Amino acid sequence: MTHCHARYALVLILAFCLAMPAFPQTSGQKKTSTSAKRAPSEPPTVALNQRQRAIHALNRLTFGPRPGDVDLVLAKGVDAWIEDQLHPESIDDSALDKRLGPYASTRMNPKQLSQTFPSDAVIRQVMAGKRQIPDDPVAKLVYSVNVARIEQQEAANATAAKAGANANAKAMNATGTPTAPATSPAQDQAREIAEKLLALPKDQQLAAIEAMPPEQLVNFPNQLRGDQRDRLFADVSTQEREIVRAFANPAGVVANELQQAKVMRAIYSERQLLEVMTDFWINHFNVYQYKNQCAYYTTAYERDVIRPHALGKFYDLLVATSQSPAMLMYLDNWLSVGPHSQVAGKNGQSGLNENYGRELMELHTLGVDGGYTQADVTEIARVMTGW
Repeated sequence: MTHCHARYALVLILAFCLAMPAFPQTSGQKKTSTSAKRAPSEPPTVALNQRQRAIHALNRLTFGPRPGDVDLVLAKGVDAWIEDQLHPESIDDSALDKRLGPYASTRMNPKQLSQTFPSDAVIRQVMAGKRQIPDDPVAKLVYSVNVARIEQQEAANATAAKAGANANAKAMNATGTPTAPATSPAQDQAREIAEKLLALPKDQQLAAIEAMPPEQLVNFPNQLRGDQRDRLFADVSTQEREIVRAFANPAGVVANELQQAKVMRAIYSERQLLEVMTDFWINHFNVYQYKNQCAYYTTAYERDVIRPHALGKFYDLLVATSQSPAMLMYLDNWLSVGPHSQVAGKNGQSGLNENYGRELMELHTLGVDGGYTQADVTEIARVMTGW
């Protein structure tokens, strides 16, 4: 299986799928008598007309037929349409490319993503003087707001720790639950800012935001009422929406855009089989986007690792995923070192980490009953130290 060409498997799957009955027998069709039952070795067959066959192909090989798809497949011919789907590079998908244009993060590499949408670790490096805030005005604003956010969090944590349990006791009402004001000062301030922005023309709102003190913009979108947020984000560019959302959660912008682009591809791409198989393989070789720094690696993982191999050789896909930073971080292979190597015991790295070695056999290739042993897991982990 490891060296099997996925396209051969796809052809077999397609042939099987299109041969399977997709429509129940109608009341007008004659039923086969019990005395004329087929032998167990003789599979039942149902003759599909061309429209039924086209619908069946679209249901099995795409995310579902869109308006007009059935007629387009009929005009080309089901077999010719399938052949085109097996060669996605031959299909014009420029209309989708235009829809994906606003999602700039989907075209960035991990380094660009981490610089444009900084994590808390990067922000803390800025606060410690180990990293400079970018000169670009928009990036500078995002960094400054997130510096203010962490400073406010640390100040609040220090205040809470100092107050201790006595403050909690005083805040209890008669029912034994903490009392809280209807809105906080931060919410009141954010909502006041939103109303001022909404009073401005759309093309002046971003400049007005850039002129505000960073500490007033901390968690700005999360402090608004739902109707305010909807009105503020209505008819704004994707870039402007990115900037405002990055005030509260920069890495979340990366995750959100990847999700949005995935939905766009499923709906609008003409290369539907490629999208279906990309979705299949990214579920098979799954990574968790919110573990450690995987948020900055997952975009490239889908774009540069899964998608280019989705219709190719399984071997190539397996190797590509095993070398991907997203997989190395998600299944902890970046922490795996030789137990007697020079780096063992340094920076918290104590020796072999078997997580990826086990998942490689249990989930990615052989299966849970594939015949491997614990010794095999250990040896694979040993082979892959240093990746």
